[in-house]
Amino acid sequence: MRKIVKRTLAGAFTAVFALAAVGCGESGKDSSSAAPGEATQLTVFIASDKVKGTNESKVTEAVERKFEEDTGKAVKLNFLVYNKSDFASAVENSKASSSWDAAVSYLGIAGVDDNLIRQGAAADLQDYLFEDYCKNIADAVGENISSLTTVTGAVYGIPSVSEQKDYGILVRKDWMKQVGYTDDAAEAESSGGSLKLLKTMGQFEDMLKKFKTDIGCTIPLAGAPWDLEYVLTSGVVEGQPSYASHSVIYNADGGVSEVIPGYLHDNYDEVLDYAYQWSKEGLWEQFESTTTYTTREQWFYSEQVGVYVGNPKIDELIRISRRLKEYNPEAELTVIGPLSAGDADGNVTKDAQGKELKGFRAEASAYSGLVINPRSKNQELMLEYLNWVYASKENYELCAYGIEGEDWIRVGEDEFSYPSESYITKPSYSGTLKLLENKNISDRTYTGYTAAEKKWIATARNAECYEDALTGMFLFKPADETYNNFISAQNKMVTEVIYKAWNGSIDPKVSQPGESDGVKYFYSVASDYVDWMTKQYLLNKA
Repeated sequence: MRKIVKRTLAGAFTAVFALAAVGCGESGKDSSSAAPGEATQLTVFIASDKVKGTNESKVTEAVERKFEEDTGKAVKLNFLVYNKSDFASAVENSKASSSWDAAVSYLGIAGVDDNLIRQGAAADLQDYLFEDYCKNIADAVGENISSLTTVTGAVYGIPSVSEQKDYGILVRKDWMKQVGYTDDAAEAESSGGSLKLLKTMGQFEDMLKKFKTDIGCTIPLAGAPWDLEYVLTSGVVEGQPSYASHSVIYNADGGVSEVIPGYLHDNYDEVLDYAYQWSKEGLWEQFESTTTYTTREQWFYSEQVGVYVGNPKIDELIRISRRLKEYNPEAELTVIGPLSAGDADGNVTKDAQGKELKGFRAEASAYSGLVINPRSKNQELMLEYLNWVYASKENYELCAYGIEGEDWIRVGEDEFSYPSESYITKPSYSGTLKLLENKNISDRTYTGYTAAEKKWIATARNAECYEDALTGMFLFKPADETYNNFISAQNKMVTEVIYKAWNGSIDPKVSQPGESDGVKYFYSVASDYVDWMTKQYLLNKA
């Protein structure tokens, strides 16, 4: 089925969705909430950290005006932006009502799929995708649609098309050199032995220790524990397991034995051990679930931190580096790629196949998704709006960048700049009206990056990466009992093992008694969930 879906989507949705003659029914499909001659309000919940700018209203009016000129339909765009926790509350309070038309959030744990799709608050769009008003969506999204398509052909949303290689590690280069390391091979070569090229995890740990003792860093490394796993600790462990990923376990003959949450992998204790040891030694922040990224940024700006991996997306790291330079113009920074497993002398550890253990976690191209409220009376119009956004580069860039000449300046075919440098940290428009990122339509690069920042972007784009085993698949919620058992077992694993290792209170390599042994408890309670996930994986692969 998955191969059929992909081939069909590449050909703009032909026969695959004939699995169901009427997949989402006719409720709401051809009606509108507006009286004749009035603009129809489209209300969308959006989970985003983007802040509305000073030109937001003007851009919204320009988009509404152009949409009406192009389609003959008047809309009023009521796009409500929330942070992640407030988004969850907003949809929880409204998911059973018809007061909203669509919602946009990231995919994954506690994302739009958990908050809406698995709660029955997302329309099946397979019928709509045959229509002319979805053609541009089909062309722009292509095979990424599989990320929100079940093995039976139900399509529960429209995914983004985002950059997959997007991570880096932000380091104080001046401090790095003070303690005897560099990320520049030529600089190491010409240093006469005073600088070593940083390439292994053992060297990285040595650098953190020297940041603490020689530089006086109170928090040598800052970042959420899952961020550490994305760019530091999972990549150097065989199997590359992580808290927020899934792993395939193979039989001796190469067949699939089971598909499991990454934290059940035999080698996950090695990943946890880094966080445990760093927490115990004061090399990483003392983990608190309430610590925000804003707090971590402030630590970095106040020069308590030498390595920053909080939200390690490259554009975020560049933004944060620029902010630090505002506080300390003399600070020197760099962004490094993935480290290799290895010791403090720079000797690299390889796996049984002779391959270096290294890599960042690849972002899913379908990083976020849009779902349609099954109770909305504006389902068709909502999709028509997104289809219009995707109809041309002009439309998409109006919604993504704002009004040309006011919010951004075109530089050739592939770059852009801002009217003022202040827009870099405080843009006049947030970009939320595009709803979903789609680099197939426009993927402009900011022309104002410095030579160093362009090098950092190249480091991110060229980094070795590994993918989650379930990338490109959508596993619909299993039976309630199976799912509830899974949640209960996962919560026990998280609270009794993972969180305690993160804050340095238990050694993950020491077996825990009774229910505190999270892996044994998980299998005793939720083995049926592993069976279900394995079957779903195999069906998706078929």
